[in-house]
Amino acid sequence: DDRPSRRLDDIPTDWQRVADPALFVPQYAAAIRGYLSALLRDPAEADEVAQQVMLHIVRKGVGAGPGGGRFRDYLK
Repeated sequence: DDRPSRRLDDIPTDWQRVADPALFVPQYAAAIRGYLSALLRDPAEADEVAQQVMLHIVRKGVGAGPGGGRFRDYLK
């Protein structure tokens, strides 16, 4: 199965992938939405916040990199 995981805990952090929007979005979008859906318990709000998070990361990056820990910890 080549589909990206829907759980952040199942995705190993690859900071090169996180830094490249063409790789980041397909790898993390479903997991970010899943995390926010569980947190917010409102699918529409989770989709909106997920879009804002991904747009922020694509535009500005995460301010971390190798040695910066796990991406899921940054998001949480």
